[in-house]
Amino acid sequence: MSEILQNELRQEMGRKNPPLIIDVRSGYEFNLAHIKNAVHIPFYSILWNKKRLPSDCREPIILTCEHGPRAIMARRLLWIIGYRNIRLLKGHMTEWKKNRLPTI
Repeated sequence: MSEILQNELRQEMGRKNPPLIIDVRSGYEFNLAHIKNAVHIPFYSILWNKKRLPSDCREPIILTCEHGPRAIMARRLLWIIGYRNIRLLKGHMTEWKKNRLPTI
């Protein structure tokens, strides 16, 4: 399973074509704090929200949840429909917040 470190993600977020960050937590969790420009798609509805996913299955996607299990489930669902360039945020939002990285 491919992961991206928090500092790597912050670097990639500053690039001209940053990866799509999908936060698969509940709406409540997302509204409390999320990574800037993250798209909110709860893990259980990832397949119903295909219009919000890149049309090119090779585009990079970063998944995050609070601890990891929901992001892993979302990754499996995305894999089934053809997405291959998927990475999980190492430590997810728990570590992101613990390290006091920027949220909105």
